[in-house]
Amino acid sequence: MPVYWHKNSPHTYQVWQHGVMLVFFRRYCGSYTDFVEWLPNTKLPDYICLKAIPDEGTLCKEEKRLKPFLEAVAMRLVLPLLPNSFVAGADMTGLQTKRKSAYYIKRILGVYSRRGFARLEFLVWKCFILGWELRLTRKDELAMLKSLWKKVKKKPTTLVYDKKGDCEAHHEWLEEQGIRSIAPVRKNGRRGRIRRKLMNSFPQKTYNKRNRNENVNYVFKNKHGDALNAYTVIGRRAEIATKVLCHNLWARLKALLDELFNATGSL
Repeated sequence: MPVYWHKNSPHTYQVWQHGVMLVFFRRYCGSYTDFVEWLPNTKLPDYICLKAIPDEGTLCKEEKRLKPFLEAVAMRLVLPLLPNSFVAGADMTGLQTKRKSAYYIKRILGVYSRRGFARLEFLVWKCFILGWELRLTRKDELAMLKSLWKKVKKKPTTLVYDKKGDCEAHHEWLEEQGIRSIAPVRKNGRRGRIRRKLMNSFPQKTYNKRNRNENVNYVFKNKHGDALNAYTVIGRRAEIATKVLCHNLWARLKALLDELFNATGSL
């Protein structure tokens, strides 16, 4: 990460300062305006040596610039924790792209608003997000998983999926990479070598670990909302990258605090 974006810039802020502010913004505030009003009332400007409080446009622009760095940090927080063999789960959830209430649009304009939805897929290990893929247009879940798979730094040895993953081609694609694929077989499913093997002997205990995906989806949407605030594709991808970094960072801090308290209690 560079110290400044350009040698001829005013050098009012360093790049890492914007990164820290964006993490706190996504964690504690709902909008850029709220964050700019909240920031002077905290000790954060003193801790990161801020010369001035940035405006909303500066933070919005910097989040788009910092997207690849924020995404890389979010993944590197988890990499040291991953064992040699582990079970991961993949699942897709939906996010609204329109924040306005359909009820008030109907009352004021007299017409119903067509709500837009974005598709967000997570690859999860325990409470950490290993990778994500955001699509604003229609795309199959398994096709999204293949796009996400290219960005995963360390692949799991076992991947669990819901019934959407009950596809022989999907199982064979993972088997070619040496990865075990687990997905419940649909009713009356008979075709496919791997599907028949799962039907005869289904590893229910391993499959139950997919519940962590539902937990992560709930925690993520409960904390950061079920709608995208940005209006452009670049802005929406940068928004998700910052939110994923916040999620992994706080999950890592919580795990470290739990270890510290357990070690203190055993003394």
